[in-house]
Amino acid sequence: MVNRGDRGALLKSRRFLSLGVCEANSLSPEFWALPKTPLWFRYAEPHRRGRCGGGAPAEGVARIHDAGVGGDFPRKGETMTALNIQNLTFSWPGRTLLDGVSLSLKAGELVGFLGPNGSGKSTFLKNILGFLKPRCGSVLYGGAEIAARERSQVFAFVPQTPGCQAAFTVAELVLMGRLPHIRDRWAGYTKADRRKAGQVMEMMGIAGMADRNVMTLSGGELQKAVIARCLVQEGDVLLLDEATSGLDLNHAVEIMELMRKKADEEHKIILAVLHDLNLAAQYCDRIVLLKDGCLRYQGRPQEVLTESAVEAVYGIRAAVSHDEQGRPFVLPRRRDCHVC
Repeated sequence: MVNRGDRGALLKSRRFLSLGVCEANSLSPEFWALPKTPLWFRYAEPHRRGRCGGGAPAEGVARIHDAGVGGDFPRKGETMTALNIQNLTFSWPGRTLLDGVSLSLKAGELVGFLGPNGSGKSTFLKNILGFLKPRCGSVLYGGAEIAARERSQVFAFVPQTPGCQAAFTVAELVLMGRLPHIRDRWAGYTKADRRKAGQVMEMMGIAGMADRNVMTLSGGELQKAVIARCLVQEGDVLLLDEATSGLDLNHAVEIMELMRKKADEEHKIILAVLHDLNLAAQYCDRIVLLKDGCLRYQGRPQEVLTESAVEAVYGIRAAVSHDEQGRPFVLPRRRDCHVC
């Protein structure tokens, strides 16, 4: 839990003063705060968001396979903790971005969250995190609502746009993931925090750039540093908003392999927004397809990724085949191709 008074550690570096020019969503959830609060308070204290509930699920949602979700969910302390999002609805004036979206995830599950641009995927993650306040709906973890001060210990987030203009080093950026675990408001990071950050940077292959200014990194290097910060946070639920974007195929596969390992060995709940259907099919237990703020399909990859579903959600014709293990792979057809 991050303490409000943790100013000593935060103000030790003069670089912190340049934080005001850094986009909020490129940093950890502690940077998201109510307006008109002092900068140090925004950095150290998770904001508070209200919830509203009730309402029936939106009509017309096609679920072809629920993969065993639904019904009673384990409570805190039990073996299989679940994240349960019910009837989440969010809108801006004149436009509904999420329309009664419900989704349940269990420990050890990697779920791919896919859909066209503007379908509401990032908005869905931000409502779960509390960055945005839903019009109605609930987010339950282990059967209970999550207190605002506990969210940063439950959730770890990789934002869609990690661009940062503040003059932090890679090591400082990664260490931010330990903020929810700071106990002494004046002492700052512990040796254990720094050791954990070092281990994760080594695992991500960025230990050699620990002292580099993040503004000198390439897009892919910065993305790996932000993913490292997410892993250092050690949240039970990992929310990844296009974490593989900006990475070449080798590093994208490396990240998905790592997420698969986190789900299998550490029983993390992982919800990953992806645009690569084939990458999702290879690594995800379930795939969810969202369009126009509504959940259209969810289920195992071989059940969801069909030619008809791809055309219904993305508006394109595609050929869908399967590898020797039954996993689908999607080949979009040229729009002027008349071969069936």
